[in-house]
Amino acid sequence: MRTRLYQYSLVFFLLLVAACQSKTADNVSIEWENGRAKSIFIPKYLVQDVDRFPLTVSLNGSDREVLGAFIQTHTGMLFHPLIPLSPGMEYGVLQQNRVVGKVKVPDNTGKKQPEVVAVYPLADTVPENLLKLYIQFSEPMQTGNALEHVYLLDKNRDTLDRIFLNLQPELWGDNDRVLTLWIDPGRIKRDLVLNKQLGNPLQKNQHYELVITGEWKDHRGLKLKQSFSKKFIATSRTDQRLDIEKWHIQTPEAGTKQPLYVSFEQALDHYLLQESISIMSSEGGSIKGNVELLARDKAWKFTPAENWKAGSYKLHVNSRLEDLAGNNLNKIFDRDIHKQQKADNAFYERGFLIKP
Repeated sequence: MRTRLYQYSLVFFLLLVAACQSKTADNVSIEWENGRAKSIFIPKYLVQDVDRFPLTVSLNGSDREVLGAFIQTHTGMLFHPLIPLSPGMEYGVLQQNRVVGKVKVPDNTGKKQPEVVAVYPLADTVPENLLKLYIQFSEPMQTGNALEHVYLLDKNRDTLDRIFLNLQPELWGDNDRVLTLWIDPGRIKRDLVLNKQLGNPLQKNQHYELVITGEWKDHRGLKLKQSFSKKFIATSRTDQRLDIEKWHIQTPEAGTKQPLYVSFEQALDHYLLQESISIMSSEGGSIKGNVELLARDKAWKFTPAENWKAGSYKLHVNSRLEDLAGNNLNKIFDRDIHKQQKADNAFYERGFLIKP
């Protein structure tokens, strides 16, 4: 795909031309704006007949072109990328596969480096059919190459192969701060070929270590402050649907803002748990308040915005809520489709009473 995307207004074009009236550089260089690398300048003597032989820009060492617009000035060409230039990265300008020049964007020295905030599940024991991991970062990270920076070691510190599902695009949330890593479902489901050939990714009673390399960069091009590791042990499989009737509810006193506590038999999916449970009044309205997860995602705490009133309430639970193995309120993730039926409910409810 050619990178010349002429989709900018005439006003923008004129501003860029004006900005380059005094340009005298004789090499490919960076144009700056408010301390940020805004564009790449290519002197006109370095290129010829750009209408017939378009220029392209790519990351050094990559064949993938960087999308953006080339704008002609009286002193050369100005490349304005659709996505900001990344600090610490080197870019090459090419014409007919000939390198016109290279330029490196300086690192953001002095700025706070990104860190791994948490890896979920938080527990140091997980079922051997663990389905997902979440990695939370302090800053938006570069995407598309996660599996180059994340790997799993066994007890002998050997790297395990074909553990994670290589999804493209990757599953990022919170503005590229939270990555969802799926352990390959094809190896977890026992009736599939991959499971029969390679076995379950995790084995009961075995020790593992998740490693995140310090080479991973954020949107600014800054590397992680340090590498990160998390050790855990695999336990027995979890092959039961969630059952809200087995949850323990600790009710507060009427006339107070005491929290309501709900505890579970096992840890549940961290991010689904935050958004899957609500409290409904007897009239059907949602009770407003704050949610907090406790006991490494084995408990849910709800503090109301207003005092509790005596009466009947309902715990309103979205059926998508999962345990660590992907089992939800409707079905078991690794189920025998010929023997085990699934429900099709959007929500489940359980009543409780707050006494006067």
